[in-house]
Formats: sequence, structure tokens, C-alpha cells
Amino acid sequence: ERKFDLIDFYLLSNEKPTTFLKMVKGNSKKEEMNKIERFFSVLFSKRNRILKYISLKELLDLEYNYKGHSFSIEEKEEIISFLNNNKIPINEVTYFCAARKYVDGILNLYLNEKTKVRSRKKVK
Repeated sequence: ERKFDLIDFYLLSNEKPTTFLKMVKGNSKKEEMNKIERFFSVLFSKRNRILKYISLKELLDLEYNYKGHSFSIEEKEEIISFLNNNKIPINEVTYFCAARKYVDGILNLYLNEKTKVRSRKKVK
């Protein structure tokens, strides 16, 4: 069991977040809508940066360290390739989300597909 994130949303949905929000707005209770809006808030809080085109060179030049892991150029290229091959918008938010999933062992970028999440067995 793990947290559902934007990469999961894009892999499971054919909708843009704004379209999805419009679709569920009239059909959701206020509490549900608040949770959904909170989920997408990372996109809207950085709206100016996301709506602006970010070049691949800018993404490759970004220095990013997650849990002590510094990304090589090859890993950065694989992250971008994963996003592109899965028709996920390429921006800072999706890039960093995929990078975290890679370090956490959820994505195997070199197979360019999602890896299975290991389930935890309960110890009795």
C-alpha cells in the first residue's frame, strides 16, 4: 500500500486535471471535493511554472537530490523518456514525482514501465 500521486493519476486517467476537476465538481460532496482539490493543489500552486514550457535542457540541468541520491544525466533522460512514453505532461512537478518514485523503487525507468509494488506481509 502506498500513496496515490500525480504519476498514478496520469497513468490511470486519460483526462487533464482541470477537466477531471470540472467533471467531478457537480457530482462530489464538499468533503470529497476538498480532498480532490488538495490532491491537485501542487499543480495549481505552481501554475505559472507548469503552464510555461520548460525545456528538456532546463530539466536536465536541474540539480536534484532525493534521499541522498543525485541523478545522473542518464537517469534524468530516462525520467523524461518515461514521462514522454506514457504521455504524461513534462514539467517540474511530474519530473520530480517520477524521480521520487524511481528512487523509492516504484518505477523501473530502464524497463520504461511501472514496477510492481512489493506488498508487506503482516507478521503474526
